[in-house]
Amino acid sequence: MLDTSLEKLNQFTSMILSEAKTESGTVYEEIERKSQEALDAAEDKALAEAFRFIKSEIAKINVENGRLLSKAVMDNKRALYLRREAMSEEVLDQAHLKLREYVNTEAYQTQIKKTGYTKKLFPLITIQIMLYRIAPADISVGFVPLLSV
Repeated sequence: MLDTSLEKLNQFTSMILSEAKTESGTVYEEIERKSQEALDAAEDKALAEAFRFIKSEIAKINVENGRLLSKAVMDNKRALYLRREAMSEEVLDQAHLKLREYVNTEAYQTQIKKTGYTKKLFPLITIQIMLYRIAPADISVGFVPLLSV
């Protein structure tokens, strides 16, 4: 009977150890699965956060690039405007110089006498906002300016 009891005890112990081994394998697999799920979830969260960060940085870069591009366009427009203004001034200065040179020529004096503007007002020449009148030297030919320049 002792042998039978010992055998039963050995069988019972084997069965308990087998069940414990099976259960520990199942628990180990469950722990591995949960650990992998937690790792996957953390990885997904980190990737989503990195994606959001990259997307926000790209948006910031695009805004900065747009600002720099707008500034460059405005600087170019300003430079073009200033160059146009300078060119206009140059053309007006050249026209003014040529007009002054012409006024001092004999051809101008002859033209004035030929057209018969003696003792009459000479028409105003309007260039931009400036009004040009007969030069003081022309007064000697009989012109009376409306206003002195």
